[in-house]
Amino acid sequence: MAAPGWYPDTTRPGTQRYWDGGAWTGHTAPLPATAPVVPPPVPRPRLRADGTVKGPSLWSSLAVAGSGAALVVAALALVVPAFIDAVSGPRWDVPGTHRTHLDEGTWLLHERVGFSRFVEIGPGDVVVDGPAPVSPRDDGSLTETITINEREYVGVVRFDITRAGTYDITVRGEPSIAGEVLLARPLSTLGSYWPWFVAIGVGGLSIVAGIVMAIIGATNRSRAARAGVAT
Repeated sequence: MAAPGWYPDTTRPGTQRYWDGGAWTGHTAPLPATAPVVPPPVPRPRLRADGTVKGPSLWSSLAVAGSGAALVVAALALVVPAFIDAVSGPRWDVPGTHRTHLDEGTWLLHERVGFSRFVEIGPGDVVVDGPAPVSPRDDGSLTETITINEREYVGVVRFDITRAGTYDITVRGEPSIAGEVLLARPLSTLGSYWPWFVAIGVGGLSIVAGIVMAIIGATNRSRAARAGVAT
């Protein structure tokens, strides 16, 4: 048995009749009007005063991203070679002499060490002959190390090259425990490249900005197309 309430009257379309729980009563009323289904509005594109669609163009987005990529590539072209110089270089057995081309700047001679990390080479054991006079000096910190193929090298002697050219580097005296040295740029010289690290960061942000601009522009143009606004 249906509960008391208003129900559609099948004998009179558009009318409802009250059921008291046991029988139909004489009370009738119009059926309530149903609200029409309204489709969701199409998002309107952002327009300028002249009626054109707001948002960065594809070409401007590509220009921003492209300039950022060019900046990153240029900065890496300078930083990567400096990093390679700082972690790699010629190696030779000592005592002995090695001839190599050296660019201007500071260089650090590393001595291969064993488990005890004991070093024997000092400034008095190193002679550098070339286009300009060179004065080796002690690197007393012994903090810069390079590991290549499980071989550990500790920086022991620094010297400055004031004129680029070919130099003969002679390590005299008794050989160290490992009997091998490596020449490389000091890792500390990478600090002078901080403007280029900043440039890499700025370039990366420009690339991201260009991508975001392209997404915003594409979204606005898509809305304009759905809304029938000429772009």
